[in-house]
Order: sequence, then C-alpha cells, then structure tokens
Amino acid sequence: MLPVLIAAGLIIGGAVIVANWDSIVNWVKDFIPKLVSAWESVRAFVPYEFMFVGDLICEGAKALARIMNKLYYKEDGQWIEETTTRTIDESEVPPHIRAKIAQKEADITDELMLEMEN
Repeated sequence: MLPVLIAAGLIIGGAVIVANWDSIVNWVKDFIPKLVSAWESVRAFVPYEFMFVGDLICEGAKALARIMNKLYYKEDGQWIEETTTRTIDESEVPPHIRAKIAQKEADITDELMLEMEN
C-alpha cells in the first residue's frame, strides 16, 4: 500500500509542477538576484567557511539562471527569441570565426545563422 501512495504522490506532484512550470521559473528568476543581493550584504559578516559555501551557492544559482534563460516574446509585431550566453574555451570557437575576429571586429551573424539552419 505504501508504494502505491508514494507513486500516487509523485504523479500528482509531477502534474502540479508541470502545470505551474512557468510560474516556478519566473519565481526562481526573481528569487536568484534577491538571493545574490542579500548574500553580498551579509557576506562580510560571516566566517570564512560560510563565505566559501555561500559563494558556491550564489555561483550555482547564477549558473541555473543562465541555463534556464530562454525567453520568447513578441515585440513590434516580430517574434524575439532571447537565449542564454555562456563563456566557452577558445578551442570551442570555430577556426574561421577566430581568424576573422583576430583580424578585426567582424559581424559574423550571417555565417552563424547559416550554420544554425543546417
């Protein structure tokens, strides 16, 4: 009987999470900057060990916010997709783009759009 109750609870809990996913994401996006701001205001007053743990938590929260930041909206009749940014190693950048940027600042939007379409 207990496994059935646990399974039912997981199914109901999963359904509630799926139904309210947008609200949960919006809450987390609003909460993370507040958490980081609160941590920065109290960080100087806590022992070193807690500073280390608090910094790790804040960095993890910022990484979570970057991962889940994919936003779609309509502006002036056009659909906009706003995606996350991430820092990557130089070796992950295609060589032709590195060569172009090494010469001067370059607009590589068209080339990247063609690559993304393929």
